[in-house]
Order: sequence, then structure tokens, then C-alpha cells
Amino acid sequence: SCLCTKTTRNLWKTVTYAFIIGFVPALYISVRLAPFVAGSAAENRLILMGSFELTRERFWPVLGAMILMGLMIFVISIIFELVSQIMELLSGLGAAGGLFALIALVVGIIHLGLMIFYNAVVYGAQFAFSAIIYRRLKTGE
Repeated sequence: SCLCTKTTRNLWKTVTYAFIIGFVPALYISVRLAPFVAGSAAENRLILMGSFELTRERFWPVLGAMILMGLMIFVISIIFELVSQIMELLSGLGAAGGLFALIALVVGIIHLGLMIFYNAVVYGAQFAFSAIIYRRLKTGE
């Protein structure tokens, strides 16, 4: 076996261990802090430890909901990216000049509007998701 293979193997081991050491605690903390932002806004005070209290016996349902939300945002992002690439391709027609330049301008404006709409929907969904988690944990639904 050459040095290259052993070095590559050691690199993958290091990356894998670093991922596990970093990802698992980060995932745990993000689940436990899921209701923190919405709860702090609702109660008009920081509820850092209260967030841990709310999620104490509900870790797995909150994690499952976060995974589902992540998958939905992932699918929406892929669809948006496909549409975005098509629109960028169409806006490239503007280099031909004339009517194509006008079409490219209109497509570019529509594309900008879609980007703003996409960001509003995705960020709004994430904030609403946090609020829903907080409300359900707080009321016991």
C-alpha cells in the first residue's frame, strides 16, 4: 500500500470523526433550541433554559418535524433552482439585441420578483415553523 492511500484513509477517518463530533452535538442543540426564538418573542424575554425544558421529553418528535421541514424546503429549493436556471438561460438571449433584449429584460425582472418571493416564503416558513413548535410544546398539543 502506498503512502497516498494511507494518507487518504487517515484523512477520511479524521473527517468522519470531526463530522460526528461536531454534527451530533450541533443537531442536539438545534433541536433543544427549536422553540427559543419564537418563545422569547412570545414571552418578551429570553427563554434559553425554558427552551431546553420545553423539549426535554419531546426530542424525537421535534427532530422529526425539523427533518420534514428541511425536506420540504429542499424540494422547494430544487424546484426554484430549476426555474431560476431556465430564466437565466432566457435572459441570456439579451445579447442578441432587439426584441430579444426586451424579452431578456422582462424575464430578468420576473426572475428578480420570483427570487424575492422565494426568500419570503422560505424564511417565513422557517419562522412560522419555530412558532408552531413553540406553541405546540407550550400547550401540549
